[in-house]
Amino acid sequence: MPMIQISDKLKKELDKRKVLNDSYETVLWDLINDTEEISEDLIKRLEISKKQIEEGKIHSFEEIKKKHGL
Repeated sequence: MPMIQISDKLKKELDKRKVLNDSYETVLWDLINDTEEISEDLIKRLEISKKQIEEGKIHSFEEIKKKHGL
């Protein structure tokens, strides 16, 4: 099995994320999967926001204050 070198600081952080008998590999795969899910979710939300902007459904804070007399 290949060995990798990591700093003591990173090892301590990985140790915090381990649950019971998790391996470091499991911890790292979980982190990678979480990142991919966040990225996919973020892309979807950005696409929705872009569409809302294009449709004029997004208003600036200044526009909202003016509309409500604030």
